[in-house]
Amino acid sequence: MLRATILVAASVAAAGCVSVPTAPPELQAVALTFKPSPGMARIYVYRAGGAFGGASKLSVAIDSQIVGRTAAGTYLMVELAPGLHRVSSPAGEN
Repeated sequence: MLRATILVAASVAAAGCVSVPTAPPELQAVALTFKPSPGMARIYVYRAGGAFGGASKLSVAIDSQIVGRTAAGTYLMVELAPGLHRVSSPAGEN
């Protein structure tokens, strides 16, 4: 089961760009340590900026559970138990 999800969005410079919720600065700092809590693992999903599809938000699911959404130039971090997990982005959403 997922224990913690931290959504972190990089700053989007252009006006009118799609945005997603961002974590407070102190949680962003924790995510960027790349050190999970004892006995836990972290999965980072980064979505590069680009011209194709950059205007849409995409949901990210881990083990069939939506954990957040990404926009161009953003990432999210999920802390969960070590082991095999399925990461996906359900199609047909905007």
